[in-house]
Amino acid sequence: MLRITEKGINGNVVLKLEGRIVGPWVTELERAATRILDKGCNLQLDLADVSYVDRAGVMLMKEFKRRGIVLEGCSPFVAEELREAEGLVLDSKRQAPPTGGPAVGRRKGLNKGSARGATHLLQ
Repeated sequence: MLRITEKGINGNVVLKLEGRIVGPWVTELERAATRILDKGCNLQLDLADVSYVDRAGVMLMKEFKRRGIVLEGCSPFVAEELREAEGLVLDSKRQAPPTGGPAVGRRKGLNKGSARGATHLLQ
């Protein structure tokens, strides 16, 4: 399941995403983003509460990046998934606030110290 909450001010819209970007939710997210972009608004995605992104979701994130949509607040796990799967580059100039919660999951070779910088924004 993916919860999408829209907040907008003066043509700038943030979609706060909560849950997993998988299966039919990838298409739903694409529809929501396209609707906003078609209105001529600037769009940011807040991924702080996203626990997992599947292959189709990663491809959508890559397309969003290409279209100039700002992806922010990734958890270390999701940031690593995006970086490994598609080579998306993290912006080290801006950091998302730390989540303070337990890791959503662990990949082989990813321990507490190895995710340095993974909470940076994706652009």
